[in-house]
Amino acid sequence: MAAKPAILAFENDLMLGSFVREVGSRAGFDVFLALDSAEFLRLAAEHPARLVVLNLNHPDMHLAELAAVLAGASVIAYGRHTEPEPLRSAREAGYRVLARSAFVEEFPGLLAELNSRPAAS
Repeated sequence: MAAKPAILAFENDLMLGSFVREVGSRAGFDVFLALDSAEFLRLAAEHPARLVVLNLNHPDMHLAELAAVLAGASVIAYGRHTEPEPLRSAREAGYRVLARSAFVEEFPGLLAELNSRPAAS
């Protein structure tokens, strides 16, 4: 049996972490949550992710330091619309960027869209 595709989420909000885990699991993904950058890097090495979810307002979020780990994965980054700088930085890095409220609303559909595309080899 083939391994399920993985989602790696860099998330310190327990409610959103539970949301990502529940929705991702229902969509057929193994979901790994990292609470800090060291754990994120360790999980990224152990579980190559098809999708990475980034909470841009995480206090340990440093996009430039994570760039190499994010290469090759689809990335959804979200944050508070009242703090535009992290959103702009993620957009400039080429990631799909959403306000936090839009992320909660659109995440299930984004997973369905990702599942409809073949995985990169």
